[in-house]
Amino acid sequence: MAKTKSAPAEENNRSLKVGSLSPVGMMVFAAVMTLIAVPLRTYQLVNLVEPSTGFWLEKDLTVFILYGIIGLVIVLAFFISGLSGVMPGPKFPEKRSIPLGIVSLLMTVAFAYENVTLLMESMLTYQSYQATGTVVSTYSLMSSGVGPAFLESIFGLLAALYFMVLAISLFQGSGAYKRRRVLALNPVLWAIFRLIVQFVNPIRYQNVSQLLFELIYLVFTMIFFLSFARIASGVNETKSMWVLFFTGISGAFMAFVVALAPFALLITGNSAYICSDYPLEYTDLIIGFFITGVLLFNLPVRISNHLEEEDEVPDADAAEQEARAVAGVSE
Repeated sequence: MAKTKSAPAEENNRSLKVGSLSPVGMMVFAAVMTLIAVPLRTYQLVNLVEPSTGFWLEKDLTVFILYGIIGLVIVLAFFISGLSGVMPGPKFPEKRSIPLGIVSLLMTVAFAYENVTLLMESMLTYQSYQATGTVVSTYSLMSSGVGPAFLESIFGLLAALYFMVLAISLFQGSGAYKRRRVLALNPVLWAIFRLIVQFVNPIRYQNVSQLLFELIYLVFTMIFFLSFARIASGVNETKSMWVLFFTGISGAFMAFVVALAPFALLITGNSAYICSDYPLEYTDLIIGFFITGVLLFNLPVRISNHLEEEDEVPDADAAEQEARAVAGVSE
């Protein structure tokens, strides 16, 4: 009875899919938009943003163009990922990937370096409070940002450990990272506490520039890491792949907008224009490449006729299982 009732729902879900829509095209579009958005953002950091605060000094047409590009990429990524008829199933392939393994290794190094530094800074700040005789309560630690920064560094270091396991697994093709379910949650927790750190300092959000882009980037990155953990661990992974592609495309695009422009200023000797309150973090730049690598690793092999082939195989399997159930044969 359950199979009979669910059949119309499954057919309706299939009818909502568009076989010609592919995440490949969306990734190409996002890459083109990145080539436009990063120079715009670099121009804004030099001419329109206050280096000490990251606030807008003034706004011109480029600001609204960049907002429009960001909105367009996010909206299209949502609809194309959700309606794609060639989206791969919620399971990562078990094969070697040297390029993605190298990027995962870079993630390990970046997370370890930046979070060790953050941990030391948090401990020094805590010691300075004690040296001045300040009463250090849990509330004061959390409201001052020391507590969230400390937790961000701890989960960041655990995330570095997970990315090391991921890198080794990809080099070997063993899929060992799929068994590290608890460890897979640490990148999500790192993103959550980094978001909390950003919200601790009381500022006027009406005029923020760099912070706004970082918040958008962190939200998409957090959801991407959660979808990655669910699929990799096989925990409630149903319908997670389209979320992985939607948040991955949006998160990688925002990571490049946030980090590539300051990086361009750094290598060209214009680091004075980088916002001192929001300095360049290499983790953000490498996350953009990591997300791109994960999406490329999971792209559907066959773009055409994929939907029709998928429909035929499940129907045949379902018919066989139903016949065996009726006959009383257990698999």
